[in-house]
Amino acid sequence: MLAVKVYLVDKHWEADARAWVVKDRREAQMIVYPVKERWDAQTCLYLVPRRQDAELKIFFARNPAET
Repeated sequence: MLAVKVYLVDKHWEADARAWVVKDRREAQMIVYPVKERWDAQTCLYLVPRRQDAELKIFFARNPAET
């Protein structure tokens, strides 16, 4: 499995989805790798402060090819 390259945005209306970061990879619906430029990303995410506000549970990968 490849990690999805994501760009983290500051405003929720700029994002494709709202996400909550989980510590256990097995809980995640998506493994993501943050990129520095929007055009490098496959999608844009906004990190929410409360789990119940999230549409996705994500886990951060150390590199885009992490399995």
